[in-house]
Amino acid sequence: MSGKESRKKTAEHLRHQKFQKEMVPYMEMLYNYAYYLSNDREQANDLLQDTFLKAYRFSDSFESGTNAKAWLYRIMKNTYINEYRRTHRLPEIVEFDEQ
Repeated sequence: MSGKESRKKTAEHLRHQKFQKEMVPYMEMLYNYAYYLSNDREQANDLLQDTFLKAYRFSDSFESGTNAKAWLYRIMKNTYINEYRRTHRLPEIVEFDEQ
């Protein structure tokens, strides 16, 4: 393994540790909020997963020392709103039988 690869792995490991330390403790509270928004366990789990996926993907843009809980709640709320708009924008599918 070259020095560049080693530094990249170390940086990714540090990013993962930081995410675990700052974001994961809010998982239970966020699940409760997801359930409040969706009123469905499966949708709440999907929303929680989408939220943490986005949070991890964009964790470089999160400033350490700021309010991680508020950041995660905002991601979840925006994700829920976008999904709600997407599903309600689609036309209703109507099936009919030709006779």
